[in-house]
Amino acid sequence: MSMAASLIRVIDLLDRPKIYEDDIEQIIEPCREASIEFEHIKGEKGETLFTRIVYDFGGGRSIGIIGRLGGIGARPHIVGMVSDADGAIVALAVAEKLARMCSREEDLVGRISSSWRGRLIERQMPIYR
Repeated sequence: MSMAASLIRVIDLLDRPKIYEDDIEQIIEPCREASIEFEHIKGEKGETLFTRIVYDFGGGRSIGIIGRLGGIGARPHIVGMVSDADGAIVALAVAEKLARMCSREEDLVGRISSSWRGRLIERQMPIYR
C-alpha cells in the first residue's frame, strides 16, 4: 500500500463521529517497536485528546512529526472533520505507514515521534439540516 492509501485510511478513521483510543492503537499494533501515549485535557468548551506515537528502531537519528494547527473535529457544532485536521491526518498517516513498514520487516533505524491533538472524545452528534 502506498502513502496515499495510508492517508485515505486515516481520513476515514478520523471522520467518524466516535473515535476511541483503541481505534488509534490498532493502527500501530503490527509494530512492536511502537509506543503510544494519550493525554486528555478537559475545559469549559470541551475535551481534547493529545496523542503521541513513538517508534524506536535503535541507532540513527531522531525525527519528530508534529500535527500542528487545530483539532480534528468540533462536534456538536460542526459535523465531520474541520479544515485544521490536516496536521493530525499527516501525523497519523505517517505513523500508520511506519507500522506497516515495520510489520514487513523493513530495515528501519532511528527514533521517530509522531504527535497531534484532536477532539476524539465521544460526543452526541446532532443532525444539521
